Amino acid sequence: MPRGKSSEALAGQLGLPAWKIDRVRRQLAGWTPAGVAAAVHAVAEADAQVKGEGASAGYALERAISRIVACRGEG
Repeated sequence: MPRGKSSEALAGQLGLPAWKIDRVRRQLAGWTPAGVAAAVHAVAEADAQVKGEGASAGYALERAISRIVACRGEG
């Protein structure tokens, strides 16, 4: 999301209430674009593992959570 735009301007442009824009901005604090991309990749890998590519769905989920947590702040 553009950092220079107000929540109200983005809300109007996206057709969302301003409070949702503010909530997403708070949730994204500490995340970089590279970190988000790496986290999405970890989720995709876990999805494949859970759907039959891996031996243990529980292990795949545990590993994904660890990787996602490590992705926050990754630059």
